[in-house]
Amino acid sequence: MAPKQGTVGPTDARTIEIYEEPRKEYEERERAEASLTEEERAEDLLAAERGRLREHMGLPRTPGDPAPQPPRNIAAFFIEKAPGQARCRLPTCLEPIPLGDYRLALAPSMNSTNWHRGRLGSVDYYHIRCFEEIADFSDSTFLDRLYPVTRNTYPLKGTGTLTGGHLLDAGAESLVTAWSISRDRLIDERDGVQREVDQTSKDYVDLILKAGTPGFRPPRPDDMTSHEYSCRINRLAPIESDGHDDTEPWSLHEEYLDDSPESLDNKHDLSEMLELWRIHRRILYSGDETPEMQVLVQKLEDQLGPKGLRAIERMSVVLMPDLQAMHFGALAGGS
Repeated sequence: MAPKQGTVGPTDARTIEIYEEPRKEYEERERAEASLTEEERAEDLLAAERGRLREHMGLPRTPGDPAPQPPRNIAAFFIEKAPGQARCRLPTCLEPIPLGDYRLALAPSMNSTNWHRGRLGSVDYYHIRCFEEIADFSDSTFLDRLYPVTRNTYPLKGTGTLTGGHLLDAGAESLVTAWSISRDRLIDERDGVQREVDQTSKDYVDLILKAGTPGFRPPRPDDMTSHEYSCRINRLAPIESDGHDDTEPWSLHEEYLDDSPESLDNKHDLSEMLELWRIHRRILYSGDETPEMQVLVQKLEDQLGPKGLRAIERMSVVLMPDLQAMHFGALAGGS
């Protein structure tokens, strides 16, 4: 029997219910979002970005969930110098990344508005401190994808030819490399992991951490060029001393790097280390002759001492590739 005029039949009622359910859910979400504080909204955005980053890396959005489709290209994180001002891609950040600051480049991009998203050559830029909000560098899955942009690693980024504008200074390169080694060791110790390390790897780590130590002459690793070895034992040496008999050498890593197990709990450990290095260099080389700045300069000079000041000056240069070797290598490859 047909329903009386002005009434709703069972089918029509179900149709209305089907359309009403999404509207009610939307209204409930709107009310829930309206009740959130600014801090809670920001945390929701960050939680969503953490999930997007994990998926971009080929990981489940939440640990334990099914893995997504493998990405076309492997995402990696590059610590570099900003050759120009850039926008930070963290949704909660409105501050630009200034020219000359250290920043993190995510390549390839995961920005949904980037036409080349996920393709080689696409990049998202972040303040390092902002990226630390969504990447967990106490997890080796994230740590293993971190690279300092140097004369050796710039091709990994896949964003064109070398100009030098993105390369880190020697001090920042040494700090990021030593920080990665330290974190890797601390993670293994925390997780009870023991690894077999070959002699070449040991020689390489000793070269990074101990070069410049009085009486220590690290061997050149088998796969390292003489040019790279020269860079490592000179400009990149983290230890500064007054000679073989010096019993109190100065160490770049001891001055700026927190090597304690507790550092794993500090998610901003990397950015704080690089920021302190940047600020010290800016104070020392600002050229500002005002009395206020000169007080800061004097305090810092007293803190660092002559050895520390020599080391900072030595490590403030940017080390370029061995272009001559690259040229002859290309000629040999083409013959």
